[in-house]
Amino acid sequence: MKNFLASIVVLTVLAAAVFGAFYQFDPDFRFGFDRAFPAASKLADGPASKGNGRAKAPSKPHLRQPQAHWARIDAHALATPHTKTADVPTLTDYLIAPAKNDWEKVRAIFRWIAQNLRYDDEGYNNNTLGPNNGEKALQTRKGVCGDYALLFQSMCKRAKIEAEVVSGWSKGAEYVQGMKLGEPDHAWNAVFLEGDWRLFDVTWASGFGQMVNGKLKSTSKYDDGWWDTAPTGFIFKHFPEDSQWQLIPEPLSKAEFERIPMAGLELFDMGFDSGKMLEGARKGEIQSLPFMYAHPYEIKAVKAPQSHDLALGEPLQLEFVCANCYEMVAKNLGDLQNFKKKGTRFTLEFTPMLGKVGVYATRNKNERSYQAIIEYEVKKSLPEAKGSETVAKGTDPEPRGWGN
Repeated sequence: MKNFLASIVVLTVLAAAVFGAFYQFDPDFRFGFDRAFPAASKLADGPASKGNGRAKAPSKPHLRQPQAHWARIDAHALATPHTKTADVPTLTDYLIAPAKNDWEKVRAIFRWIAQNLRYDDEGYNNNTLGPNNGEKALQTRKGVCGDYALLFQSMCKRAKIEAEVVSGWSKGAEYVQGMKLGEPDHAWNAVFLEGDWRLFDVTWASGFGQMVNGKLKSTSKYDDGWWDTAPTGFIFKHFPEDSQWQLIPEPLSKAEFERIPMAGLELFDMGFDSGKMLEGARKGEIQSLPFMYAHPYEIKAVKAPQSHDLALGEPLQLEFVCANCYEMVAKNLGDLQNFKKKGTRFTLEFTPMLGKVGVYATRNKNERSYQAIIEYEVKKSLPEAKGSETVAKGTDPEPRGWGN
C-alpha cells in the first residue's frame, strides 16, 4: 500500500512538472499574446448574410467527425510536394483536387497549414512582427495568428468556400479567472459549411509554446481539437469582438467571459457536455472546473461532476469507459476506493471526506504505477452562485453536473 501511494505521489509531482499539473495550464498560451489583429471582416453578401445579415447559432446539433474520418484527405495534404506550394492558387488547387465535398476541401487546407506553418518565435521575441500577411506567411512558412487566419481564409475563398477572419480575446495559461482583458490579442476563422457557420483555430491546432528564460519557444504538434470546435466549447477560451461570431443562442457579455472558468478541450473530448458546462458557468453554479491531468488513457466520462468543488456529505458517483485501463482507483485523504470493472466500464459510488479526490488508473496488471486522470475537491461549503439566487450545494431537484 505504501508503495502504491508513493507511486501516485511521484507521478502527480511529475505530471505537475511536465504538464503544468492540470488542463488549465494551456500550452497554447503564446498564441493568445499575438499582437492585436485588425477588426474582423464583416459579413459579405452571399450565404453568410442570409436572413437578418447576422451569423447565427448552428441550426442543428454540432456533430464533429473523429480524426480518423479524415485519414484519406489528411494523407493527401501531408504528402503535398514542395513544387505545389508556390502560391495560394497553386497550393489550394492541389489540395482540393481529390476532395469529394466542401468539408474535405476545408480539411485539406486546415491540415496543410497546421502542419507546415510555424509560429514566428523570433518576430515575437524581438517585437519585429509586421502587418499580418497570409501570402508572406506561405512563402516564409511562419507567422502569428493573424497570418494563419488570413492564409486559411484566402485558401478557402480560392476553393469557393465562404470564410471569415474573426478577431478577439483569448484565455491562456497566464489568464486568471476574473482578469479584465485589454486589447484584442487573437484571430481565428469561421467557415460557412452546409448552411451553418463553423469555428476553426488553425494557429492553436499547429502546436504549443512555452516561455523559456523569458523567450517564447514553440513546439509543432498537431491538435485536432481546434478543427470544427463546438461553439459552446470554443467560447470558454475565445471571445470575438463581434458577438455574432460566438455562434451560441445567447451570446456572452465580455464581463461574463472574464468571469466564467477557463476550460480546455480535454474535458469536452473526455465526454463532458460543453453546453451544460457553459449554462452552469453562466448561472454561477459552476465556478471552477475539474483538474484534468495529461494521461495516456482512452477514456470517456459517463458520470462525473462538472464542477471541481464538491459538497461535503454528498455521495459521489463516478462512471468511466476506458478502452486501455486495467484498474482504476479514487484517492481521498490517503484512502483508496477501487472502481468496479465490467469490461471497459468502471463505476464507483462513495461519500468522500473533506479534501481532494483524485482518480487514477493503470494500463496493465504488471504496471505498478498509477497515473492521475482527473481531480476534484470536497469543501465544507460551496460558494453562493454569482448572478443567480440559487446556492450551489449539489442538491438540485434534478442531478446537476454529470457528463453525457
